[in-house]
Amino acid sequence: MEFTIGELSQIAVDNVNDLLRPLRVNKECDIYSVDELVAFIYQSLSIFNETPIFTLFTLDDTSFIEKFYDVLIQGAVCLALANKSRIEHSGVSFIVSDLLQAPKGKELEHWMDIVRVIKKEVIS
Repeated sequence: MEFTIGELSQIAVDNVNDLLRPLRVNKECDIYSVDELVAFIYQSLSIFNETPIFTLFTLDDTSFIEKFYDVLIQGAVCLALANKSRIEHSGVSFIVSDLLQAPKGKELEHWMDIVRVIKKEVIS
């Protein structure tokens, strides 16, 4: 699932901007560009969708974004922190399996557990 901002609908752009706000003021995320933060948002959404029960939510799904806003933000922050930690310890990495091994990977793993519970109890 690759994309560029130019490929997004106006609704998706609005939803991305809403999701970006808390990331841009988070001190832990201040080393990242807007494009990198958007990548973390998109990766958070992708992981959510790929977690069984598989779903096909998109950035156009405003009701989904509103309902699971905090979960998506938490995922993006966990990905950013794990990536930051991985960079500090051994170089650049955006691969989730590598990030789980990073010092901050436990937070990402905990978030993924939360997503599993949501998918099992709320989405099914």
